[in-house]
Amino acid sequence: MGYRTIGSFLLATLAFAAPDASAQASLSSMCAALSNSALREPDWYAQACRPSLHANPLPTAPVGLGNLAYQFNMRAGDGPTFDSLQSFILPDAATATVIGPQTGNIYGLEYDDATATLWGVDDLLQLGTLDTTTGAFTPSVTITGTGTGENPTGITFVDPASAFYLSTADGTDSFLYTLDTNTGAATLVGPMGVALMIDIAINAQGEMYGHDIDTDSIYSIDTSTGAATLIGPTGFAANFAQGMEFDKTTGVLYAWLYQGGGVNTFATIDLATGAATSVATPLAGEYEGAITGSPPVIDLIFENGFDGAPPEPSSVQATGTGTGSIPDGVTCGTPGELLTVSFDVSGVTSDVSGVRVNVTGTHTWVGDVALTLAAPGGSPSMLLFAKTGSTTPAGVGDSSDFAGPYDFADDATGDWWAQASATGATAPIPAGAYRTSQTGGTATGGGTPTSLAATFGALPAAAANGTWTLTATDQCPADTGSIDAATLTVEFFEP
Repeated sequence: MGYRTIGSFLLATLAFAAPDASAQASLSSMCAALSNSALREPDWYAQACRPSLHANPLPTAPVGLGNLAYQFNMRAGDGPTFDSLQSFILPDAATATVIGPQTGNIYGLEYDDATATLWGVDDLLQLGTLDTTTGAFTPSVTITGTGTGENPTGITFVDPASAFYLSTADGTDSFLYTLDTNTGAATLVGPMGVALMIDIAINAQGEMYGHDIDTDSIYSIDTSTGAATLIGPTGFAANFAQGMEFDKTTGVLYAWLYQGGGVNTFATIDLATGAATSVATPLAGEYEGAITGSPPVIDLIFENGFDGAPPEPSSVQATGTGTGSIPDGVTCGTPGELLTVSFDVSGVTSDVSGVRVNVTGTHTWVGDVALTLAAPGGSPSMLLFAKTGSTTPAGVGDSSDFAGPYDFADDATGDWWAQASATGATAPIPAGAYRTSQTGGTATGGGTPTSLAATFGALPAAAANGTWTLTATDQCPADTGSIDAATLTVEFFEP
């Protein structure tokens, strides 16, 4: 009798009579033989060998927002979800839609985006395709060239132009092959050195990983030799056939971790540690899976040909007019009148990609000074800084001097608030490049870096050409200062 027949007989015996020693010994022996198996779980195994294992719900994923994924439930049973091909949107495997029935044992899946083909390999070493509208599996070739006693465990490839890989296992070692999809001929790459590499997956960069259920660990695999190198344990006690697949668009590795008895966890895999993190609980079943999606493609077009570097933005520069003394504050909390410096900008031919402001001036208390940049017409606008160093609404801010020249830009590394604090009273903040920052003098403090591009990026050329303004105000009386020079640079990419 086969495993299924013997197991059913013993279960019936155990259900109606106290098991004698020989029956108990036989059942224990059979359970031990399948404690780690690359095959489909027999329908009697969970009840006989792991009666305490139940399909308790785990945390489920949020509404899926990613690529389309397919999963094949090879677990036999009553109901529409068993023995079926299903689909869902990543990562929400818990709410998969049944496509159609499929009663075969499919031990590996991979999706080809270029031809919209879902490949599969079954337990008879037949390579074929699954119909993504009905679930039907159509074999195309029988695989030849694998070793005696080896069972297929996975297939994977980067794209149709790259190598098509097949993994197998015989319970003692696992093996990596390349596969000719036209003839079915398998060519050995090499042994992996682990007993039960249950599936393999390859990312857009051609880096291969595998899941060994003998050690319950993730490995990296050398595609030129087949040798597997340990990364670390998943944290799950997995058994029987199951799947693993990269989302090649995002580079995230997902695994269907089957623990037996219908308990399956859909998880992401940390490629640095091997640890699995549950993101969804599929309906009860034993799953292989495949994920659609191609690697992201970035097209860079260069007017003078490709030189290995991204294009540089064009820019126009305008010198500020209207510089001079900043009217003193009336009281601390009542700013003085505005000093408005104007920049006449022309020549911007496409959407703005970046803005930078260079300012030189004098002031004996930087905490008094507020600078605001505005696009033509006054909108949009943003503070470059204000109430520097003031961490409470009543604070008077930092006592360092404002001098310059200072270049305010998103690619700057200088921290305006940190440098002001480090400078000390009566000394000028050193000249240099600084990030813009949130205003101080609020209940939550201030000083967090802000972004010029977030405010002015994508401003249309028509809105960017015109008169920009830089306004300066003094927030407190006594200490005074001026804006002596200012330059505005507007960046864009030529159409």
